[in-house]
Amino acid sequence: MSSVIIPNYTFDLHSYRRMVRWLRYMDKFIKPRLGYDKIIMLDNASDLKFLKKLGCTVHSEDNSCLAIGRDDLFAYRYETHLPRTSMLGYSYFWRFISTIPKLKDTFYQADKYYHIDSDNYIQTTELIDYMKNCNKGFVAFWEPNYNFPTSELFILNKDSISQLSDYGIKRTGQMAEGVLPFTHIEKSFYGGRLPEFNLEGSQAHWLGQVTKHYKVRFRG
Repeated sequence: MSSVIIPNYTFDLHSYRRMVRWLRYMDKFIKPRLGYDKIIMLDNASDLKFLKKLGCTVHSEDNSCLAIGRDDLFAYRYETHLPRTSMLGYSYFWRFISTIPKLKDTFYQADKYYHIDSDNYIQTTELIDYMKNCNKGFVAFWEPNYNFPTSELFILNKDSISQLSDYGIKRTGQMAEGVLPFTHIEKSFYGGRLPEFNLEGSQAHWLGQVTKHYKVRFRG
């Protein structure tokens, strides 16, 4: 069993539309090829009305059901919103990371998690096939423009989930890409953050931080 797992904060019309666009892309191009069972949002206290509009089945931290929606789209909604306070002040991300091992023996448990940020778009079947067939370790992809692994796209297999237990909010202030316990960094796929680098017309396998102005196309 595999799931896509992401941090989420949907708080206004812009962020809602971004999520709608990403979910449509995932439903149409990625899920049929990657074959994951569900998308799990570890939600940073989003406005509940937007989660309902997205079609999420929403659970609270005490496992109460706040909304019933799709059977493959879930939001585990934290009560407390953690804002980004500085360039490295993303405590919400560390809460997301440290929650994953706690999902063992719950409805959200999986043998493999794919982390694909909601402004990241996988572009090729070649990358999807690699992700699908990767069944060992905590695998990140290389960001050549920054010369380090990206935390926006990774594969977390069952054998490595427990390693994240020590990566909680106390890590705030540290750069995620430098301290996450990746067991392998895959450099054979090219990708990057679109607003900072012109990847249009390139052979990118994935695009990160895609804005609403960019027309995303699955290249196959």
